[in-house]
Amino acid sequence: MAVPALDKRQARKALDLPEKASVVLWLGRLSVYTKLDPWPTYAILERVAQRLNNPLVLLECGPDDKPSQEQALLSLRKCCPHVHFKRMGGDEPVSEESKRQALSAADLALSLVDNTQETFGLSVAEAMAAGLPVVASNWNGYRDLVRHGLDGFLVPSRWASTAPLVSARLGWQQFSGIESFPVVAGALAQLVQLDADAAEKALVSLLASPLLLQRMGRSASARANELFAEHVVMDQYEALFAELELRRLAAPAEAGSGRAMPASLDPVQAFQAYPSHPSQPSAGKEPASELLDRLPKSLCEARAPLWRLLNESVPAGLKGDLHSDLLKKHPVLP
Repeated sequence: MAVPALDKRQARKALDLPEKASVVLWLGRLSVYTKLDPWPTYAILERVAQRLNNPLVLLECGPDDKPSQEQALLSLRKCCPHVHFKRMGGDEPVSEESKRQALSAADLALSLVDNTQETFGLSVAEAMAAGLPVVASNWNGYRDLVRHGLDGFLVPSRWASTAPLVSARLGWQQFSGIESFPVVAGALAQLVQLDADAAEKALVSLLASPLLLQRMGRSASARANELFAEHVVMDQYEALFAELELRRLAAPAEAGSGRAMPASLDPVQAFQAYPSHPSQPSAGKEPASELLDRLPKSLCEARAPLWRLLNESVPAGLKGDLHSDLLKKHPVLP
């Protein structure tokens, strides 16, 4: 797997990016419901930008969710005055040539996903193949791609303390058709916490050291080619097909019969292996007014439907724990 690179200087000129800036790439859809909540990424980069000696650009390359979240995203970006945002895509898909320019212009890729819908991480593999070190969530298949400290850094993740308490109810609401899959997935993602301090340290370490960027970029490229070269992937598929054929032949007759629905639908239990770390007890109870006071108004307004669903699903005596968990999810800027 190889992504032909353009000259970085030419790519930045074509995209109207400062030649001396630190350019961080997000590659993929922007979807609060089925990809990631962008606010933690924005807030972490705002903190990083204040520690660097040169401008910091977040290059967002990919289509928006439907219906578009563009206005909500614009409001959040205004809360991060030290970060320069460059949007590629939005309402329209991004062409392969534009994606190639973005990969060539960037110093590193950042993918702080928080959603159970995210499994493999194709955009991470593409960034690695282009020779970019990656800072990514330590999450499901992402940890199988990025080797921490070699190809980039993995950011610890965990379910919030209240996630198991709302999980079964949300699962049944989706199964019964009361709520859609994107809404339930987005609500559960609000209870996935990433280590913002670890992400900040990883980004500063890379962006402050051209030698580390270069070394990890070479390592990432080599790993992508080792894992995803055409002949490697084809050999693995052929071996898998042969194994499945043997399993079918050896399977008992009852293996093909249908099974009853489980008595419980519990997404957090089903996806308990996705985060890298176990849940931690809530540190304290935060009243809703405190939550609204600490976070940007535009964020609270945009997440209100998801937070309302969670608030309705958590036991009455633990609503303060839910508010505390949401504050852990969303970094607070000074």
